Amino acid sequence: MQCSFRQTVYKNYSWKGDRLTSGDGSIFRRYDAFGRPDLIPSLVRLVKDTTNTERARKAAMYKWVKRLGWLTVPPNPPSPPETYSQFWTAAQDLAYLWDLHGFILNRKLTDLRNLVRFEEVFPGCCLDFQSPVDRSILPKVDLMAPRESRARTAYAKDEHYLKNQPEPRTMYWLGTVEELEEEPMYYYQLAAFEYVAHHVEQHLKGVSLTSKGRTVARDSKQDHYKLKPRIVTITLLQAMYLQFYIMLNDRNKRICEACSKVFVPGRSDQKYCSTACKRTAKSRRQRKHQQLVLSLWEEGLSVCQIAERVNRSQARVESIIEKAERSKQDGKTGT
Repeated sequence: MQCSFRQTVYKNYSWKGDRLTSGDGSIFRRYDAFGRPDLIPSLVRLVKDTTNTERARKAAMYKWVKRLGWLTVPPNPPSPPETYSQFWTAAQDLAYLWDLHGFILNRKLTDLRNLVRFEEVFPGCCLDFQSPVDRSILPKVDLMAPRESRARTAYAKDEHYLKNQPEPRTMYWLGTVEELEEEPMYYYQLAAFEYVAHHVEQHLKGVSLTSKGRTVARDSKQDHYKLKPRIVTITLLQAMYLQFYIMLNDRNKRICEACSKVFVPGRSDQKYCSTACKRTAKSRRQRKHQQLVLSLWEEGLSVCQIAERVNRSQARVESIIEKAERSKQDGKTGT
């Protein structure tokens, strides 16, 4: 069965208040969204890499839409222009679900523990299935973790994002806390997968099943009539969620921790899709580590205290501070 969404990209996008319009409506190009496996990863990286200011986000949104077209509104007139809040709310929700899916595929138990909460409930309470209950306790799964837990994710400082999370998804099954403790990876993955699948399905409402045409195969005994079915989405965002839904059925896949692309690992412990992504991730960790050291130094901590806090040698901490001080001096000399 074919999936179809023909996206339109216009030549001249421009801002009118908080709305990104298509200018005079001149078309730059069209493309098939289902021929672009890079759509979801590109949006996820946009969310993660963009500074949390309206100016930076508007600039990032403009570049993305200019390259790939509107996200949340149908591409052709008379659809209204896409607003800043529409784009970013949708982008952040998709990025959150994609990250959670990555935690499942990549078996990130620590990250899953930050977002999944289990609670004991008594037999017979709020069960949504008909079966005898002979266990003394049931785990209740609620993926809407407290804000202090979610603040440990990539979107810690984004208050708008935290206020606009999808609704809670609670599920029940027969089981005990002992079973959870024996197989935590299995139960946390199961809970997270249920949550992801539920919210992806919610975004597929309105998808239509149509026919691209008919075929007739004739022989001497009987004529065979067949349809050419296809699934058609309304917006690029819905097409991306349909891609997501299809990917939920893929086996032996991982999500690259650097570029967020789906790949088939060659080893069971492989985290990155390429050597380049492995180097990129290493550079990001080093920058993050350096920023932490410098922020602690600015707070007035000593080299010894910083080294103990970040679990590095004093020599390494001193090297980072000295390099930063030299860069400051060189900047002042240049001006």
